[in-house]
Formats: sequence, C-alpha cells, structure tokens
Amino acid sequence: MNQFHTPREQRFIDLAASLADDFAQRAAQHDEEGSFPCENYARLKVQISKIRVPLWKHEKS
Repeated sequence: MNQFHTPREQRFIDLAASLADDFAQRAAQHDEEGSFPCENYARLKVQISKIRVPLWKHEKS
C-alpha cells in the first residue's frame, strides 16, 4: 500500500526512523545490564525541542 505524506509528516517519519535505528544499537546492552537508556531520552529531548508546533488561536465570535 502506497501512502503519501506531506513534507512535514515525512520529516517526522524520518526522525522517528533515525531515532529507532540509534536506540536499537544500544537496546540489547540495556536489556542485558538492566540499565536505563538515559542517552536515548537525552537524544529524544534534543530532537523534540527542535519541533515547532503551530499555535492555534481561538477567536471569540
């Protein structure tokens, strides 16, 4: 099934794929050690801080 995405949607998809690939490299180690993936959360926080969310203004009628 082909699905078309807007450029903005595709950027989110690409970002998620990039983060997933990065996180997967350390997943087995964290599983074996029972450690918390602090570096994954740090990277996620940096990436989320770059996202610009449009603000919606509700105008009273």
